[in-house]
Amino acid sequence: MWPTEWLPFWLARLRRADAALLSAIPVCGAVLVARRLRARAERTAARFWVDTTLVAGLVFWFALAPDLRFGMGFYPVMSCILIARAFSSVLARLPGPAIAGSLCVLLLAEIGVLYRGHPEAIASLAERAVLPAAYPIMPVVQQDGVNFTVAVPRNGDRCWYEPFPCTPYPPGTRVELRGEGWRSGFRATDPEPAK
Repeated sequence: MWPTEWLPFWLARLRRADAALLSAIPVCGAVLVARRLRARAERTAARFWVDTTLVAGLVFWFALAPDLRFGMGFYPVMSCILIARAFSSVLARLPGPAIAGSLCVLLLAEIGVLYRGHPEAIASLAERAVLPAAYPIMPVVQQDGVNFTVAVPRNGDRCWYEPFPCTPYPPGTRVELRGEGWRSGFRATDPEPAK
């Protein structure tokens, strides 16, 4: 499926915090590239390998499975590193404890954003401190797409152990099968009109 088919829907579903982190990557990246070209500074080997790992992980995530939960190890870290580098002259004037405290606040804010999206997780956090919680069995309803039928969770956005085909959101008229069966894949139809 071409990015032009799914990217508009993907962008429309982004939370503000994730959109800010993701938009910081190209903005700060452009600032740093412009600075580097102007200054012709040498990059250390350690910085090169950190950058290469993050960029490779980001590309791999976005190309193969661009669900935000799968990119959690790459895009927030990369955003924070690029923001810190872009504002390195300001950070150099701050005391170490202020920087460490700011990083703690950012980490807690990201954890807060994650848990706000799933408030049921906070209640069971103490029970899951050592062993993870079992997957719940959630009720589903059958929803018709253009030329297929899928199961959709009645509450929430997780299919958990529901057998294929299950999708977290009703397909509506935005997606259709490319051919006769599931093996042919999907394609996006024209987006639904804005209300």
